[in-house]
Amino acid sequence: MLDSLFIFGAVWLVWVPPVALGIYFLSSSRAEKMRLAALAAIALPAAFALSRIASLFYYSERPFADGGIMPLVTHAADNGFPSDHALLAFAVAFVALERNRTLGSALVLIAILVSVSRIWAGVHNPIDIAGSILVAALGTLMAISARRYILKPVY
Repeated sequence: MLDSLFIFGAVWLVWVPPVALGIYFLSSSRAEKMRLAALAAIALPAAFALSRIASLFYYSERPFADGGIMPLVTHAADNGFPSDHALLAFAVAFVALERNRTLGSALVLIAILVSVSRIWAGVHNPIDIAGSILVAALGTLMAISARRYILKPVY
């Protein structure tokens, strides 16, 4: 039973933050939609690009790759750093947090659950998650900084 919850968390829970942010976007005013879209359009690609760069400099063998454990979900034995699932969940959560504290806080909690589930499922190490959090935060901070200089008319 517990493993089933972690499998759900490791595979499916990652989609809750993007869907929740999408619902928030659709229910927002036109001005808020513009602000959110501008922030997300910079933060999410920046986080993804930073994650690809980070993966070139650090290799983290997946916990199951040495044969010591059996993962709960199937996964390739490639570089686990940073976790793409945690990156997506945290990047969306941090964007939401910048625009709406209540929604963002809830999505950060969901991102934590996704991350714990990925570790429990045996497909990531804690360093993979920590890297994802850092990269997602940097991508969001880059977007926040960019809005002051590039997107001034939108804000």
